[in-house]
Amino acid sequence: TGEVAGAVNSSDLRDLEEEAECLASVMNFHDVEMLSAAQARGMVNTPYHGAMYEKLGGHMHPLNYTLGLARAAAAAGVSIHEKSVALRLEREPAIRVATAKGSVRARHVVLAGDALLQGLEPRVNSR
Repeated sequence: TGEVAGAVNSSDLRDLEEEAECLASVMNFHDVEMLSAAQARGMVNTPYHGAMYEKLGGHMHPLNYTLGLARAAAAAGVSIHEKSVALRLEREPAIRVATAKGSVRARHVVLAGDALLQGLEPRVNSR
């Protein structure tokens, strides 16, 4: 497991070395190792000048993750109201989400709209 950031030229390699040093000295993160060109080639078959290997690093596919969460939520009985623009949230005994065509009441609401949440929930306005 882990993540390899490869350097395609010597300038990239210097940048990665600076990043590794910053991670260690500023952020106290030491699970990064600089790899020589030969070591990098042993991990990924690409002619890198060297690489930074982050042992705990990785990537995830955001859409696949979201789709998996939606499947799990639906299997647990959650109602998903996709493509419904929420205009207002009102806190009653339950939460009421108002849309242009009606409203939904729920004990819990997941707001998933990125920048479209502006003005809907004060706690996320400035984020």
